[in-house]
Amino acid sequence: MLALRLPAPRKKVQAEMDKAKLGIEDKLVPKGANVTRHLALPAEGKSAEWILQEMVKMDEEMNNPGWKSGKLSGAVYRKYLFIYESNIEFSYIFIDGGDELQKIIVSAFERYSVSNPLHPDIFPAIRKMDAEIVAMCLRLYNNPNGAGTTTSGGTESIVMAVKTYRDWAKAVKGITEPEMCVFSLPILF
Repeated sequence: MLALRLPAPRKKVQAEMDKAKLGIEDKLVPKGANVTRHLALPAEGKSAEWILQEMVKMDEEMNNPGWKSGKLSGAVYRKYLFIYESNIEFSYIFIDGGDELQKIIVSAFERYSVSNPLHPDIFPAIRKMDAEIVAMCLRLYNNPNGAGTTTSGGTESIVMAVKTYRDWAKAVKGITEPEMCVFSLPILF
């Protein structure tokens, strides 16, 4: 860190950081004559129709349909595994999600978007779905008497897994001050 106090190395590092920032912006922020950017709240509210039309415009501006053809890994999931139980055996069906699955997801979101799973007395259907998904996963992993929960995103899922392992290590192994090693790979543009 001493080297960064000197003007020449600090200037070189800053130039590289600025270059990286521009590279990220060029890749992630749409630009051009046909791109409309809203950088401040409007003076007056907009209608639902206006908002829907803006979403259409944004999709057209980005013009990146590669995800629909399965050209991404880990960003969009369009193939789903459905599990159903008949007597004591499980059957598995892979279904191409595609547009039909997207319609189901949108319908479910529309139905439950204002629900809050923290209030199962008010939203019992959400609690029921949560419990059923956990039960299916526990049976899938041969632990029908175990426990679990659902999470709403990748980061939350990782945090909950780390917490679970921490709690397990304390209860089973007596580890009271765990350490976690985190490795990060560089992002290449």
